[in-house]
Amino acid sequence: MAQCLEHNLTASSKDPRELPKKLETVLRVQIEADLEAGKVPFSTLPSAPRRFWKLFQNAEPWRLDDATAELPVGVPAWTELALAS
Repeated sequence: MAQCLEHNLTASSKDPRELPKKLETVLRVQIEADLEAGKVPFSTLPSAPRRFWKLFQNAEPWRLDDATAELPVGVPAWTELALAS
């Protein structure tokens, strides 16, 4: 699961390596919908709930740059992740 913090938007995937592309799609659709409605993109969205901010602040970076990167052993795919950029 990928959670935007500044604006409450999410994307999910069974494979965390797909998250950046999925999140990009969610962001693009939101921008298009807002512009179509005559609104400034993201202006109507609140920030993410505080629990997501705390998860992010306590998370350790997990780099998934490499398409062949392996998921850490014992980490379920449904775990909420903070992806380092």
